[in-house]
Amino acid sequence: MVRKNNRWTQAKINELLDILIFDPDTNQCLNYEEAGEHFGVKKTSIKRVVIKLRKQGILPKYDVSKQRDSFLRPYTEDDYKYISAAFNAGASLREVAEAFGRTVNAMRCVRADLAKQGKIKYHFQPWSKLQTEKLIINWQSDSYFVTENANYLADITGHPKLAVYSKIEQLRESGCLPAAKRVAPPEGVIELRTEYHNKLMNRIFWRHTNGKIHT
Repeated sequence: MVRKNNRWTQAKINELLDILIFDPDTNQCLNYEEAGEHFGVKKTSIKRVVIKLRKQGILPKYDVSKQRDSFLRPYTEDDYKYISAAFNAGASLREVAEAFGRTVNAMRCVRADLAKQGKIKYHFQPWSKLQTEKLIINWQSDSYFVTENANYLADITGHPKLAVYSKIEQLRESGCLPAAKRVAPPEGVIELRTEYHNKLMNRIFWRHTNGKIHT
C-alpha cells in the first residue's frame, strides 16, 4: 500500500478511493481538484497518491491511447451521462474538457445546457484568493473601463463567464477595479459592429444603384 504518514493514513486512502472518479475509457482521474479541496491539500499531492496506487495495481492504469480526440464528434447519450456524473461529483470544467477531448468553451456550453435540463447541480464555486488575484492582474478594459476579455478570464480562473462578471462588479464596489463609465459593449466590439453595419449599408446602396434591388 501507499506508505502512510501523518497525512495519508490507511483510513484517508480508503476515503480517497471512495471520492475519486475516472473516465470510463481512459481511466483518467476527473476530480483531482475536488479531492484536493476535500483533504485540504494541493491536487499534485492527490496525483502522487494516485500514481502510487496505479503502480501497485490498486487503481487501473491511465490509457492515453483511448483518449477522445475528435472535438467535432457529436456528443452521445453516454457522453452526456458521464459528463453529468463528472460535474455532479465535483470535477472542474477544465478536467472534464480534457477528459473528453473538448475545448473548455465547448464544455462550458454543454454544462450550461445540462444545468438548464436539471441534470447537474450548477452553482458558482467560491473564489479563491489566487483566482481573484489572477482576475485582477489579467483584467483588460477599454477607455471606459468596460471589460474586454471576460472569456479569457473565465478560462484562466475556471469560473463561468457570468461568475466573472459578477466578481468584477464586486471588485469595482470594493475599489479594487475602476467603475465602468458606461453600460455598453467594449469599444472594440462596437467598432466591429459599426464596420459590419457600414459594409452592409454600402453593399445595399451599391445593389440599389445598380438595379439589383427593385423598389
